[in-house]
Amino acid sequence: MHKGFWSKQIIFTATLCALCLFSSRHAAAQAQNQAVGLIRDAMTAYGNLDLDMAKARLDQALAMSPQLTAGTVARIYMGYGLIFVGGNGDNARGQESFTIARCLDPTVQIDPLYSTPEVDMIYRMAQARATAQTCPSLIANIRYSATPSVQPVPVQPMPVQPMPVQPMPVQPMMTPGMLPACGQHTPPAQQRQSHELPLAVHLDPNAEPHIDRMVVKFSFDGSPQFTEAPMQKAGNGWATGMITCVEGQITAFNPATIAYFIEGYNQAGTLICGHGNAAQAYQVSMNPAAPVVTGMPGMPTPQMCQECPPWDQACQARSGQPIPCFSAEDCLAGQTCSDSGFCEGGDYGPDSGWGEEGGGEDNSGQVPRVFYINISAGTGGGFVKNSDIYLETTTSTGGTDGLASYLSQGLNGGGWGGLPLRAALGFNIKPVFALEATFRMDLSAAWRSQRSAAPCTDPDGTTDSAGYICYSPHLDTDGFYGVWGWEDSSGVHIYTTETKQIAKSWLINLRARYRFVNDGKLQVSFFGGVGYGHLFFAPKAKDVDFDGVVDRKIATPGMVNLELGPGLAFYFTKNVGFILEAPIDLVFGEAGSFGLNGELMIGLSFGG
Repeated sequence: MHKGFWSKQIIFTATLCALCLFSSRHAAAQAQNQAVGLIRDAMTAYGNLDLDMAKARLDQALAMSPQLTAGTVARIYMGYGLIFVGGNGDNARGQESFTIARCLDPTVQIDPLYSTPEVDMIYRMAQARATAQTCPSLIANIRYSATPSVQPVPVQPMPVQPMPVQPMPVQPMMTPGMLPACGQHTPPAQQRQSHELPLAVHLDPNAEPHIDRMVVKFSFDGSPQFTEAPMQKAGNGWATGMITCVEGQITAFNPATIAYFIEGYNQAGTLICGHGNAAQAYQVSMNPAAPVVTGMPGMPTPQMCQECPPWDQACQARSGQPIPCFSAEDCLAGQTCSDSGFCEGGDYGPDSGWGEEGGGEDNSGQVPRVFYINISAGTGGGFVKNSDIYLETTTSTGGTDGLASYLSQGLNGGGWGGLPLRAALGFNIKPVFALEATFRMDLSAAWRSQRSAAPCTDPDGTTDSAGYICYSPHLDTDGFYGVWGWEDSSGVHIYTTETKQIAKSWLINLRARYRFVNDGKLQVSFFGGVGYGHLFFAPKAKDVDFDGVVDRKIATPGMVNLELGPGLAFYFTKNVGFILEAPIDLVFGEAGSFGLNGELMIGLSFGG
């Protein structure tokens, strides 16, 4: 009986021990999974620049350290190091955290999505510090609490040489649709606008041998159409890819958001793993104020996808491009104009924030740009004298009085100045002084159908081969006799021909502009120049030939042009502004013509 009793006791005790061991392992597994999730949440918050949330999640994970593997605790301290160095600029505490992480797990690495030159430098310093001499004391004094530098909680020291570390188990992370993950992937929350987007996956050692091809599929600004780009597998267990300027078409579209997901295929072309899908893709905000995500070491540096136009100094400053100059006035505050013709000095690099919302300008508020374009439209009027005259309608005379009136070719008086369009290409020599090349096209002159009489210099009554008669009631001082016409029972008729005056519808001009008010947004200027071309005038309509029909005369005086006038510009963005100008043009020289015209032009300026 005693023998049976002790047998039962042994069986009961063994069963109880087995249950306790199973329960302990189950709790440890749960804690491990929960900690990995907290670390992942912390890194996502760090990528979103929410440092408080990131540290809170790491604190929660660190509180479970007695149930975690050394590799998992090492990842926690890697997260602390990123927050200290990359977020708070505390390099000393960051190096200490990285060193502890390396002592716990010599294989732990910085996630390439959070790699920066400064973080990499501090990590390399910590890597060198994690030696057999320093690690035992550091590990023995690890402190587990909400803040890793207070309230010590000792743990068992780990041997350093060799440094056996229990590898962190690869968690069976699942993506939407229950597709296994290819490994560990931390999606970037944002990237600087107009920059390439690097992506990386730390492959699952169990899945890597079965993955033959990996791709990233992406779309811009909510488009349901995804474009595929290849990812490259590296021998160190990583797969990397880049949504590039040209192949990815960031240059062409300059998206505000990028959606993407990652897929892995085996040799048979079967999809076996992935991260996200078309319905639940990762979203990356392309923010002009965001830091540049550089990718993991060995990847190409993400390039800026838009070349800066020559007039946009803000863009040039952000991208590190040199700014041309003639003197220090052309440069930004704190810069000088070198002998090479470029601005030097000052802190206006890609990370300076200059040119962004809230960024700096120079001390005067001036933001000089090299080239600009002005486009405007308007109307006006003026005075014309002794110009060629064209009649819009076929007219007839009622006798010699009407004919004599028509033959008095001179026109003196005021008239409408048409519908001009103006375009100007400007070059800023200095912030206050610019040179411009302008082109003026008058729509009224270019497309108007015009008629004029055919002059004759033959004696009065001469008949040509077509039967037209030269009517010349008087001889003017220039030797002009009259016009060709014909006569019937209704009277004398003038022979007219239709002409297009496109050749006399344009005016080109070279002018200089001086800005006597220039505070960055508001510009008040005065301009003047010389040119070549014609103006258009349509004086008041009247019955020229006394036939009972009101005739519209058209005059296009010109050849030599002199121009001057005031201008006003207001820039409602850094590169686009509203302009108001009142040019006054004087033309003269052709057939004794003379014209004076004033206009009011309204338009837009691009570049500034």
